[in-house]
Amino acid sequence: MTNRDEGMAEVAGDARWRALWAAPALVCRRAAQVNRPRMAWGGGVLLLLNLVHVAVFRSQARAADPRVAAWANGIEIAHGAMALLILALLGALALAWQWERTGRGTAGARLAAAVELAGTAAVLGFAVTVVAIDQAVTPNVSPFLLASLLMGLLMLLPPVRSLLLYLAAGAGFWLVMSAMQPDATLRLSNQVNGLTACALGWLLSSMLWRRFVEHETLVEALRESEAELRRQQQRLRELAVRDGLTRLWNRTELRRLAERELALAQRHLQDTSLILLDLDRFKHINDGWGHPAGDAVLQATAGVLRRLVRGSDEVGRLGGEEFVILLPQTDLAAAAALAERLRSEVAALVCPPVTLPVSASFGVACMNGCLRLPAPEAFERLYAAADRALYGAKQAGRNRVGCAPEQLPP
Repeated sequence: MTNRDEGMAEVAGDARWRALWAAPALVCRRAAQVNRPRMAWGGGVLLLLNLVHVAVFRSQARAADPRVAAWANGIEIAHGAMALLILALLGALALAWQWERTGRGTAGARLAAAVELAGTAAVLGFAVTVVAIDQAVTPNVSPFLLASLLMGLLMLLPPVRSLLLYLAAGAGFWLVMSAMQPDATLRLSNQVNGLTACALGWLLSSMLWRRFVEHETLVEALRESEAELRRQQQRLRELAVRDGLTRLWNRTELRRLAERELALAQRHLQDTSLILLDLDRFKHINDGWGHPAGDAVLQATAGVLRRLVRGSDEVGRLGGEEFVILLPQTDLAAAAALAERLRSEVAALVCPPVTLPVSASFGVACMNGCLRLPAPEAFERLYAAADRALYGAKQAGRNRVGCAPEQLPP
């Protein structure tokens, strides 16, 4: 193993160790979500077992031997009390779910967390009680061992929290054995077995928690990777159809949109207009103040176009200082009026450090919806007409709007 691999393994080990004792809040919330159905199903099974024990030991409570009768009566009472406690905990858990469904999520989560702790402590405490009663007739400590292992396997608890629970259970078990088991040898053996059961329960709980943290951390990392991949894909899609500087449609996408719109316009007999604009003397801006200043002028111009067009209009950058605007359901007069407003707004732009006045020339053309042409050919004719009108505006002195004839030439 190389030094790099050893270093990565050490870092990963440190991360797992930190996660074991201080898991992220998201992992803790996810563990609580896993615990709730387990508590519901586990509580239902335990309730059924308690009722069975009550029925079985009720018959034993009438035994001829007073010691056996007292033992059976104690076991019956313990299981009956535990059944009532389980019913109360299941009711509280149902109330927590109800609160969360009705918008009281924080209160519901706190109540569910309290049920989680109370339920675990109740099962361990119940096991200690049963073992204490059993000492009257048998040195058996199996209920406590089973409860310790069951809680370690069933409940997802942070190691610190489960350690405190098992320490409390172990201390209670030790004291019960001291009080209830008169035989010193059996007492010590049971006490050691009880502490071993607590240690094994906590070890199981910690191992499962660590595995759960690693799983959830990996799942969250995968979610973040997928989200980042989706963002990257979205950026790639944007780059495929957007101009990188102005975020307007690029030439290819604008043509696709225009051909689609022209096909729809012919179907519904609607006019479609196109505006071409070219910034005047833009080379002088780049040469005099540098390309960053020129980029600022392009971005400011794009902002004017986006601000003044309708939501149904499409704005693109053909390249360099040339822009295009597609105007669905718009005749030549309305398109020319919009071009004039755009010309005025562009002429009012101030883009420091550029001191040269910013202006643009416009070419406007309109395609009559009554024409029956393939969409690509319709676009070529519309674009060529607008380009000729733009050239005419340039020749006439710039900073003006040129319009193509109402009837487009073939």
